[in-house]
Amino acid sequence: MLPSSGADSVKKRGGDAAPPRADHPQPGGLPQPHDTHRRDADSLDAAQPAVETLALPLIPGYELIREIGRGLFSAVYEARRVTNPSTVVALKILWPADEAQQARFEREVRVLRELDSPYIVKCHDAGRCGTMVYYAMTLVRGLPLDEYLARHAPTLDEKLAVFRRVCEGVAEAHAQGVAHRDLKPSNILVEPDGTPRLLDFGLCAVEFGDWSTGMRRRPTLQGDVMGTVRYMSPEQAWGGLLGGPVDWRTDVWALGVMLYEIATGNYPFDIGPAPGKSADEALLFRIRTESPRPPVIPPGPHAAPLRQLIERCLAWDRAHRLDSVKTLADDVGRCIENRPLASRPLSRAYRLRRLATAMAVRQRTVLRAVIVTFAMLTISIAAHLTGVRWRQQSGEFGGAPPIAGLGDNPDGGPFTLIGITDECIRRVPREISAHGVTGDIRTWRTLHGRLMQRLAATPPRAVAWDFYFRTPQAGDDEFAEGLLALHRAGTPVILAVQQFEPDGRPQISPDLYERVRDAAHFGMILARDMERRPGEFVLGLRRENDVFPSLALSIVAAVRHPQHRLVIDWTQRERRLFMAYEDRSRPGVVLRGRDAVPLTAVYEQPDNALGARRGDLLACRAFDMTLPETWQRHVISFADALAAGDDELRQWTAGRIVIIGDLRTGGLLRRADRHSVRYGSRVARDVPGCFLLADAVNGMFAHTALQRAFPMGGDTFVLLAVAALCSCFVAAPLARRTTGRASRTVLIVALAAIVVAGAFTAMESETRPIVVLGLTAACLGLALPPALWIEWTRERFRVQAPPVEQAAAPT
Repeated sequence: MLPSSGADSVKKRGGDAAPPRADHPQPGGLPQPHDTHRRDADSLDAAQPAVETLALPLIPGYELIREIGRGLFSAVYEARRVTNPSTVVALKILWPADEAQQARFEREVRVLRELDSPYIVKCHDAGRCGTMVYYAMTLVRGLPLDEYLARHAPTLDEKLAVFRRVCEGVAEAHAQGVAHRDLKPSNILVEPDGTPRLLDFGLCAVEFGDWSTGMRRRPTLQGDVMGTVRYMSPEQAWGGLLGGPVDWRTDVWALGVMLYEIATGNYPFDIGPAPGKSADEALLFRIRTESPRPPVIPPGPHAAPLRQLIERCLAWDRAHRLDSVKTLADDVGRCIENRPLASRPLSRAYRLRRLATAMAVRQRTVLRAVIVTFAMLTISIAAHLTGVRWRQQSGEFGGAPPIAGLGDNPDGGPFTLIGITDECIRRVPREISAHGVTGDIRTWRTLHGRLMQRLAATPPRAVAWDFYFRTPQAGDDEFAEGLLALHRAGTPVILAVQQFEPDGRPQISPDLYERVRDAAHFGMILARDMERRPGEFVLGLRRENDVFPSLALSIVAAVRHPQHRLVIDWTQRERRLFMAYEDRSRPGVVLRGRDAVPLTAVYEQPDNALGARRGDLLACRAFDMTLPETWQRHVISFADALAAGDDELRQWTAGRIVIIGDLRTGGLLRRADRHSVRYGSRVARDVPGCFLLADAVNGMFAHTALQRAFPMGGDTFVLLAVAALCSCFVAAPLARRTTGRASRTVLIVALAAIVVAGAFTAMESETRPIVVLGLTAACLGLALPPALWIEWTRERFRVQAPPVEQAAAPT
């Protein structure tokens, strides 16, 4: 039998072992632990020649035949009992050592005496001879696991069958409360019949079971790095300082490394030296900080299940490894039988976390670049989805200055809104004498005409009706007379229509159209979702070869050129709308120069919505919106306007744009002209449509528009990148000053507050510098937490360890 010589083991605490005495010479040199092709000096090949060059010690009761293995602190001999020469055993002798070495040796003796398994060698006798301690155990005439598999298991299935029995042996030790903690091929001897035997329990830990309190004490202290480097788990490589205590899950890792070597023929880590580090030190560092290389297994029915088992065994976090070696043994059996595994693969979240941890320790620059990119893209996408925008000057109307008094007042400008409210419906039929007027607003055209007759004496700059006049009514003549009176006074009247016919004729009462066609202007009402795209209005609609104006665009054109008819020139999907003006009295004669209106978006209508059909192109422009409370101060009741005196009406309407709209609430049989509108972070319900119409007209006259923050300009992207980069460099000093959980929690909460405050500022403001400042603050607060996590992770793995010393673990 060949227990481990310990020649490929390392320890961290240099004072734990005393050198062997001079009368017990040491081997000439230590083999490197990462050399997988060496012949282990501990293997018990019967044909191997005995070591004849060293003097054999004298142990009472035993005749030593030959030395079959040696480490720095112990040696193993083949011996026979003096009282029974036919009984041959393996005798393990510990040279004079310190108390810790002796305690581990005695612990191994007690464990081997208690363990009862055909896969574990049995201790038959133990004693002390002078300064030497020894014990006798069963002599196993077999080969180390790796040599046995190379010689006697040519196929993968045969190798897996032997490995499964190895797992069963380790599982039996675990079932009796013992974790080996130094598993490696040279500590697993396989007899000619394929039965594995586990050796060398010098580093074992008693985890549970019927063991005394003294036996439950671990043979190593926190900070001890003892074992075989090649098969150490991460927590073992850290000496228990990081990753948790070294327990039975270390055996799962070691078996995973062996399974990796069986399945791939390679080792899961790079075994070469690194600058400034020996091969062992470099390998320890990689085990501590890196994830194993993904196993590359030849194609076959076992490839996928073996890859899953290896990944579960070699999970860096102990909690994500297989729950027991028994589970590993059972799953290896299922793999051999081509049955589904009982265990589950590692989650994607865990894989990403481990990848990020490894990059934080070894590739911080790459991870910082990922953080900067992530923060910039997140802010950009969020700005796009939430409709963050800022107000900017635009070049409408050929860059001409705004018309005096229009668009230069942020509180609503020179607008008067005459609203028909629910109260008007109750008051007007009762207070105003008019034939045929009832509570149905369609019967009010006589009153509409009467109001326009009175406005003609004021007169306003323009009068816009935010109502449809689709069907003939009894008061059409009075309505036409009032409209013509305004026209003669030089005040344009703009009527809302829902559709234009293919020949360009608006959908209004035919008789009314014939009367006012040469005096009125027409525009479509095209509804938009102001909650998802706040401030975005439709200015024009292209249907096949025709382009029709919106009501807002028609109001602007009528105010600029009251005696001309608007003609729109809009090439398909072009981002500008051109407005030409045709003389009504001389058809075909167009004013020189066209007004250009830049567009913020062009959409293809996806369905038959109000005012548009599937396939229509919508020319959209985003404008600043005035709060409904502000517009409400400009509202005059329709009943009050009719009842007002001439001077009072002139004060309300002279020189102003008058919009007459529907302010009624909805009913069972009637849908109200109300909309949900987002104003920054606030959503207002039941905003009247005439308020939104006034917003669009006011925005065009002010030569302003709302520019989306996304797509962002180069200067904004540079600011976001600088903010994200600053967070990466600020993270290091901040991480050093926040070592406690409480301080880190406070810091993360503060950063979350910065993100929320920056986002809120960007959404609420419409001034570009403030919007960009808010986005930059949000980007800084968003990039800093992951940058801090990088530094905190690096700090976790920055545990100082003495240089690795080659030494023998207890053998």
